[in-house]
Amino acid sequence: MKRILSKITIVLIIAMIISMYITYSFGVQTKGTDGSGSGSASSASSELSSFNSINEKAKGFIKNGAEKETISQSKIEQDMLPLARILMGIAVLVLLSVGAILGVKYMISGADEKANIKEKLIWYVVSAVLIFGAVAIFNIVINVLNKISD
Repeated sequence: MKRILSKITIVLIIAMIISMYITYSFGVQTKGTDGSGSGSASSASSELSSFNSINEKAKGFIKNGAEKETISQSKIEQDMLPLARILMGIAVLVLLSVGAILGVKYMISGADEKANIKEKLIWYVVSAVLIFGAVAIFNIVINVLNKISD
């Protein structure tokens, strides 16, 4: 166990050293745009111009987003409803098949095995409550948010 921990520690230290080296070398290469790489007054103005460049790119990004057509809620519902129905159908089929298997096993098993099946049945009920509860909570949240937005 100690060997594994020491190997993991060594690998993490090496990874940190490599990442620090890469970060440092990237910072040195991009520091001076005039080719000198020194921190002079010209580098301060180049940093300001690079900030202005970044700022202009950000404004352009926001402008492109404002010009594009937004996705309507009805379009999303129309596209996602078949997928949700398929997933819910799969969940119900799995629940029914597992329930049938547990029921048959319970009927044909002995006393000791019945106790084990009852433990599995508890998890079966919990999973059914989670599946149907998640769908119910999702529908409630969507309805509340729709009422708030209107």
